[in-house]
Amino acid sequence: MNFNKHSLLQYHLITIFMAAGALFSKYISIDAIQLTAWRTLIATIFFIALYNKRLVILKTLTKKDVILQIFSGILLGTHWITFFHALKVSTVSVGMLSLHIYPVLTVLLEPLFHPKRIHPSDLVLALIVFIGIFLLVPKLELSDTTTQGIMWGVFSAFLFTLRNLIMSTWASNVSGSFSMLFQVSVIALLMSPIWLSSGIPSANDLGFLLILAIGFTAFTHTMFVRALRQLNPATASLISCLQPVYATVYAFLLFQEIPTGSTVIGGLLILSAAMVESWRFKKRLKVQIN
Repeated sequence: MNFNKHSLLQYHLITIFMAAGALFSKYISIDAIQLTAWRTLIATIFFIALYNKRLVILKTLTKKDVILQIFSGILLGTHWITFFHALKVSTVSVGMLSLHIYPVLTVLLEPLFHPKRIHPSDLVLALIVFIGIFLLVPKLELSDTTTQGIMWGVFSAFLFTLRNLIMSTWASNVSGSFSMLFQVSVIALLMSPIWLSSGIPSANDLGFLLILAIGFTAFTHTMFVRALRQLNPATASLISCLQPVYATVYAFLLFQEIPTGSTVIGGLLILSAAMVESWRFKKRLKVQIN
């Protein structure tokens, strides 16, 4: 099998695997803040054990690199907290769909980081996403849990987009695996008052936290980085748009969560806009290469 095809298949499998990570919000009883604190602590221990011989790279980091990694770590940690909170207060499908507006958010925020203009078609896609989000909202009331989930999910998508743009603009000289190690360590350190004072989670929660931290954070990210070395970023973004679909199927099979008709229509609009934007990026990338 061609190695690039192997990477494509590997990324598809990673996407299926990563989509299941959202389900842990339903299995783990502790709140999103404690969940993130313990997740990052366990992942940090695993990462250090895995990459201990490569930690000499710390000596090569500039002051700018360290500041960017710390700030990106804060954004990543807040993204995880808000994302898991969105999943806890609403449904898996709503939380995942709200997060996956990030490809369009990336296009809208990119001019703040790179000298480029927003194309009118980008505004059309943004409008489609807005309509999709509107359809997800059952009631325009802050007391409604689904509305709360959408708001937290959209905020989480904004944080995720901002972190990715910062990383790609100013921190691309640091490897993905080491960036993840550094940032997860920053989150674990900043959240140390949480895991020091909250007490050890129950056996059930701890078991799921170990799986989430090692299987769905450290291991999955390592495989993700390896696959991306042979895969076009736009192709990867297109495949990532399938995550909400997989997660919705998992939630239906495990929790009998059935999305409403408006959620399905809104989700299709959001995912369609995200996929079109990723496809357009792929075309622009081909033009630049040729």
